[in-house]
Amino acid sequence: MSRSRFVASRQRRHGVKRLCRVIGFARSNCYRWKTTAPDRAARTVADARLAARIRTIHRDSTGTYGVPRITAELRDAGRVVNHKRVARVMRGIGLAAFGRLHRHNTRRRHCYLGQMFPIDYENSLSSTPATLTHAASPVSNIRVKVQPL
Repeated sequence: MSRSRFVASRQRRHGVKRLCRVIGFARSNCYRWKTTAPDRAARTVADARLAARIRTIHRDSTGTYGVPRITAELRDAGRVVNHKRVARVMRGIGLAAFGRLHRHNTRRRHCYLGQMFPIDYENSLSSTPATLTHAASPVSNIRVKVQPL
């Protein structure tokens, strides 16, 4: 319950001035809330109509259209609507688009450490650290030192 609604529901018994002073709320906020009530009611009705139209577009697209496409559809139909409002209404009615299915490329070469740095096993058996040479790079002076176990 908002503070304005709280004050409005108890104003006959205690008065607006006293209630606002007790809860630390400006009286002007209460009066503004009261005067803008018809606008809020009209916006609620308009949002309900918009929600019905959004549901229709979403159902016709088999659930694949999200906020940008639904906004474009509404604009093509002649409705002046902002994408933020469409997003708010869709969140309110619990609609979301299905994400695209991304195909994975299974032929891509993955760069594993063993492929990039083949171990020189002769040096790994000696007491000196093993020397790894970078096999995949055209630069031949890259060396990595690894301590033997």
